[in-house]
Amino acid sequence: MWRWLKGKAPSTPGEMKKSVSIDVSGPEFFDLYPTKEDFAGRLRDCGFFRHEEIDWMAETIHQQIIAGGSYKAAHTAIVRAGTQMTEDEIKVIGLHKRTKIGDRFVAAVSVTQIKPAIDQLFLLIQHATSKSNKLHNLRRMEEAGITQVEFSSPKDERSTPLEREMEGKVITIGEAKELTVSRSDEISRSVLMGIVKF
Repeated sequence: MWRWLKGKAPSTPGEMKKSVSIDVSGPEFFDLYPTKEDFAGRLRDCGFFRHEEIDWMAETIHQQIIAGGSYKAAHTAIVRAGTQMTEDEIKVIGLHKRTKIGDRFVAAVSVTQIKPAIDQLFLLIQHATSKSNKLHNLRRMEEAGITQVEFSSPKDERSTPLEREMEGKVITIGEAKELTVSRSDEISRSVLMGIVKF
């Protein structure tokens, strides 16, 4: 939550506990999470899922996220929805026999290959939550009088061209908002750190 403030990271278990024990139920956190409609729109637009299945998927993802779950937990909840498939059934759909997958998810997939649908689901949840989180943090920074942020990318082989281009750059809050709105999926693993001037 507080990664957007550039400074010293928690160094002891006590400090770490304090840093993550934040109540996000107040009205100032209204925009922290994506809406159910946002998830539904992404599920429709990606073309991997049957339209009649999107409502329960979007609702499940949204409830997982607003309850404090990670995007990985939301992804798992969807992929394992329904009755756990047997090893033989899993092999028939082209997955490793030890994959944990539910029949309700498989029935929701509209394409012939299940694995790409699993991967696409993960990305769209990650992208949606990252965008909302960044815009929320930028709004809070602006309200606190912060005017600039430093772009911090993951700096690994999965970095997008945009993340590599922006690494270490200082931009205004307005520029950061515009970047997040227009190209959020390309910077989902990066952090916009507020620069505090004393």
